[in-house]
Amino acid sequence: MIGQTISHFNILEKLGEGGMGVVYKAQDTKLKRTVALKFLPPELTRDPEAKQRFIHEAQAASALQHTNICTIHDIDSTPDHQLFIVMDCYAGETLKQKIEQRPLTIEEAIDIATQVAQGLAKAHESGIIHRDIKPGNIMIGNDGIARIVDFGLAKLTGQTVMTKTGRTVGTVAYMSPEQARGEAVDGRTDIWSLGVVLYEMLTGKKPFESDYEQALVYSIINQDPKPMRELRPDVPEALEKICLRAMAKDVKARYQNAAELITDLESYKAGSELSKPTQRFTTRRRKWVYGSMAAVAVFAVIAVAMYILSWSSATIDSIAVLPFEDLSGDSVQQYFYDEMTISVIDEIAKVKSLRSISWQSVKKFRKTDKSIPEIAKELGVQAIVSTQGRRGEKNVKISVKLVHASPEKTVWQENFDRSLGNIVILQSEVARAIVRASNVSITAEEATALSRSQTVDPEAYEAFLRGRFFSRSWTEDRLKKALSYFQRSIELEPTFADAYAGLAGVYNTMALCGILVPTEAACKARVAAQKALEFDETSWAAHNALATILFQFEWKWSEAEDEFRRAVSLKPGGSGTLYGVYLTTIGRFDEAVSESRRVQELNPVSPDAYFYLAFVLSYAQRYDESIAQLKKALELNPNFANAYMMLGVNYAQIRMYAEALAACKRAIQLMPEDPFILAGCGWVFAVAGERAEAQKCLETLQRLSARGYVAPYFMAQIHDALGDLESAVKCLEQAYNERATNMIGLRIENWT
Repeated sequence: MIGQTISHFNILEKLGEGGMGVVYKAQDTKLKRTVALKFLPPELTRDPEAKQRFIHEAQAASALQHTNICTIHDIDSTPDHQLFIVMDCYAGETLKQKIEQRPLTIEEAIDIATQVAQGLAKAHESGIIHRDIKPGNIMIGNDGIARIVDFGLAKLTGQTVMTKTGRTVGTVAYMSPEQARGEAVDGRTDIWSLGVVLYEMLTGKKPFESDYEQALVYSIINQDPKPMRELRPDVPEALEKICLRAMAKDVKARYQNAAELITDLESYKAGSELSKPTQRFTTRRRKWVYGSMAAVAVFAVIAVAMYILSWSSATIDSIAVLPFEDLSGDSVQQYFYDEMTISVIDEIAKVKSLRSISWQSVKKFRKTDKSIPEIAKELGVQAIVSTQGRRGEKNVKISVKLVHASPEKTVWQENFDRSLGNIVILQSEVARAIVRASNVSITAEEATALSRSQTVDPEAYEAFLRGRFFSRSWTEDRLKKALSYFQRSIELEPTFADAYAGLAGVYNTMALCGILVPTEAACKARVAAQKALEFDETSWAAHNALATILFQFEWKWSEAEDEFRRAVSLKPGGSGTLYGVYLTTIGRFDEAVSESRRVQELNPVSPDAYFYLAFVLSYAQRYDESIAQLKKALELNPNFANAYMMLGVNYAQIRMYAEALAACKRAIQLMPEDPFILAGCGWVFAVAGERAEAQKCLETLQRLSARGYVAPYFMAQIHDALGDLESAVKCLEQAYNERATNMIGLRIENWT
């Protein structure tokens, strides 16, 4: 076989052989990449129904995009009809080979089990069951990443325990009791098998062993495994309990899904860290207890220990993650650390029970002289997360510390050293550690969401970070840079959902601020958002981008709300959606105010948060409240042009024209060529009797439209206020055809 060409694959070398076929390393001559080809035994595919079952299962598995699942690219056959699978080729070894070489450390075993559980969670979420989890089907790459292989092969051989010829479904030793009985199975059978694998990783022995298959099946169904600590005394009791629950013979007593298992593994790791102070206290107590003062000493030490333990178990429900401090002193790298901070905040925002202040508010505390209690008081949180980092050529080292503010006390701290290729995994890892240290309750779904495990090409991730950095500035040149960087990231990492979601967001922004015609931008944004969801259905940013498209440009209200709700459910502790604006547009003002106040709680020192609440209150005709919010926004940013414009609109609505004119003149002074400012202020000038000033605003908009796109809706506002209804209607017709920004607000506008 070596040296031959099958289809467009040059066979390079043999990688391995087992009961399910032979694996070769090959060169894909079309795409110029190295792949692995698995040739299945001919006898397995002679039965047309079995073959079709496998193809169907493998096709479903090929849609799975997850770091802990081996990617399947294709299924093909040789000229003599031998079926083979085209897969990613990884440098490394199987877990079976790793176990045979040496005992695994407890940390290694937990890490591998967690990764495999994360892969299973993704597969089960897609309705795919592996049925043959065993060390030989788990690849451990040289990068330390565990990947599940051979999805679909168990289905090829059928679902009963043994055929007439004695062929088993996978290896009997890893079968669940329900598999052994020949019953129907679900994802919990994979959890059993992973429990068996964890037992073997920790002890070096399988929990059920026999030279005879029937005896082995009997043991699986009827007998208990040997206690793990008899085989390895240093296995912690808590970890043994996790393993035994995974192997509960009654499926109802077992972990009901992989997310539950992940949660317990993560909780065990947190608990193991808290056990150390107790051990030190025990040693010290033996030295102190002597003589007539023994009882007093014991009481004192117990009191201290109880204080430490109660402190460790206290719940922290609100935090602020401060910007990373760059220890290298290289100011060029600041964007990298800022984006790292944002990513960690976004990950924590997936947990509803832990309020984490948004980037817009925490960024002002970069290089601050304020103390932790002062920062916490200003942001309204219980604790502060301080971070430091040093980026190398191939890795990044960071130090993270969680500090309770009052009284000021370090609750937890940890150092991380990871390769740049694992930066996405690192961000999730840091977020999980912070959530654990905060001691809040999380759901199984949230635990799964906090277990991102995608490796990303470092250059692709660098481009993504730069794209996201430039995307936050709503100027044409910076948004075009953002587009370029996101596109570069996608070229380097074609399955990177975050980059597609970023691209969709930029196109939406370019439409919203008038750089691109909305119909053109929305089309490109939709393609990018759908591509992101193809690779990661749980992408908050992609659902948010799609919601914006449906709301702002396609005017599909119910579909938009579904997407907004999906985005909020994926990041319940986050801000950044236009959901409040959407609720305002459809007239649900009370809900809009509630949503805007929630966002404001996450952004207590961000002028934007006060502005958006003021925006909602203004359309709800609660003008005095809106004015109060705008004044707070201007306290935080005295040069906030949009706030001055909106202040002018509110004053005009309550006939305080002198104040309205002063506010609008200041807004135009700050941003003389911004269409949004010109439209709002032009309307104010017109209704306040300053027709010449209103005409100037209109002429500026017309001049700007000759240079680039300006939403016709903006000009319609001023035409209407000046009494030129014919021109206003003409502009509105054009705006309607272009799906122009702000047309959605026509039903609630208070123009007159």
